[in-house]
Amino acid sequence: MNSPKFLQKLIGVMLAIVFLAGCGAPAATPTLPPTFPPPPPPTATFPPPTIPPTSIPPMEAPETPKNIQSSPTVEPVLPARELWPGNNHMYEVVYVSGGISWEAANQSAQARGGHLATIASEAENDYVFSIASSSEHREGFWLGGYQIPGSSEPEGDWVWVTGEPWSYTCWDVGEPNNNDIPTGMAEERLHFHWEDSPMWNDLPASNEVPHGYIVEYE
Repeated sequence: MNSPKFLQKLIGVMLAIVFLAGCGAPAATPTLPPTFPPPPPPTATFPPPTIPPTSIPPMEAPETPKNIQSSPTVEPVLPARELWPGNNHMYEVVYVSGGISWEAANQSAQARGGHLATIASEAENDYVFSIASSSEHREGFWLGGYQIPGSSEPEGDWVWVTGEPWSYTCWDVGEPNNNDIPTGMAEERLHFHWEDSPMWNDLPASNEVPHGYIVEYE
């Protein structure tokens, strides 16, 4: 029996076991935390721009044109329009409660599509006065006659607004006299003198004693 050889093998096996037991299992690889890309740098923030309020100047009221008279309150005297067969023209008596100047009456008559009444005969004068004589006012209504500035006084160069011939007159006694007693102003516009007479009188253009006018439509 080869005991020494056997022992040698046994010792070699034991040494091998001891060596393996001393080394043990290989060390485990440590687990590293997951890696992430670095975050982007923070974006700079700015407050919204402050816009100063816009200053809008207040609107100004349009300037009232000068030298324009305000339109007076007018009220037609019924019947509004009358046809005279003598010339087939229509006539309208317009009453103005506060009085009206000749210039304003002339403009208003044209705005209505007519003109201040012109008188060419006694028959026409009587007819026009008949539709205006119902007025309760002392001074009669304006007519379409006027005197050219610079004319000889008191009767020179009277004309009608239409340009038709000045062929008929019906002046009251002592008229025209070109003398406005209260003011001393020149009298260069025509109207019926009284409410109860078809006679004529001259007055200043700015006088507002007449409370109306007569419009003629051709």
